[in-house]
Amino acid sequence: MLTLRPYCQSDWPVLIQYQYPTITKAEARQLISDYNSGYYNNDRVQMLAIERNGILVGYISLLEQAPGIASEGVEIYPPYRRQGFAYRALQQLLSQTTAYHTITVQLRKDNIASLALHKKLGFQITEEFVNRRGHEVYTLSLTLCQEIATACKQAPQ
Repeated sequence: MLTLRPYCQSDWPVLIQYQYPTITKAEARQLISDYNSGYYNNDRVQMLAIERNGILVGYISLLEQAPGIASEGVEIYPPYRRQGFAYRALQQLLSQTTAYHTITVQLRKDNIASLALHKKLGFQITEEFVNRRGHEVYTLSLTLCQEIATACKQAPQ
């Protein structure tokens, strides 16, 4: 069974091993506190650990871009890739999300696996551009609730 859950302070070794190999234990523990506060760098964020049978296999996040719109990110750690964890975690997150009507993601065009994953979940390419590092990138978008999206667009700013 796959579980999405807030990070625990005891998860710090995994953060250092897979995500931030140059930080200290204290810095990793502070990151966990920041993640669990709901804000990171003054942005509203939901950062969740992906756990399977007591083992952290990756993480998934939602970063608010505007009211009702969030960008998503999912990362599966190398030993656990190509086992369907990203797909199941995204399915679960999308089915539980009530704060956002639209989810977006930016992916490099050469990230074939992630492009296929997001298209399988119904994301559509809405933009293509070259990022500041010179990589060709797609923005993909998924509308979770058309009625809410329409109401948000019509609401006075």
